[in-house]
Amino acid sequence: MGIVKVSIFQKALHEGLNLATYKKIAALKSDFLLMPEYFFADQSVKDHKGLADKSVFAQDWLLKLNDSYRGIVLGGSVVRKAEDSARFASVPVISEGNLVDHYNKRDLSTDEKQILQPGSGHGIFILRLSVRRAPGRRKRQHRAHHGAGRAGHQNHLHHGYPGGL
Repeated sequence: MGIVKVSIFQKALHEGLNLATYKKIAALKSDFLLMPEYFFADQSVKDHKGLADKSVFAQDWLLKLNDSYRGIVLGGSVVRKAEDSARFASVPVISEGNLVDHYNKRDLSTDEKQILQPGSGHGIFILRLSVRRAPGRRKRQHRAHHGAGRAGHQNHLHHGYPGGL
């Protein structure tokens, strides 16, 4: 396997997710983009409802970003409401402009425990990076492997940290 490039995103808390930030990240030439927990939070987030509302925007922003940034995005933590109305601190896994799955954080902070449910089980995500060589040029392509996973989910990126992300 060749070199795998990883970009880790940080920003000042007072900065929002603006066009300049979008362009800067979209121009990165890496295979993975890692976002910190609640990367989208800024001074406009005052309470839990604001965090949940801004989470919807953040996930949409990440999906749009992945139209330009061609690597795999591990989207920090967003507040996600499941089908049964439970709320989780979830890490969206995004590849090729698609939401592949979420990893629900298992070990919550004291504040998170007041409004969120802990995740259960281990998410296993297997996304294969493949490199196709054209004469004189290299092009990266991300190809998802359809493996066994949680019910209703197929694409996964393996992580082995049992305490969550």
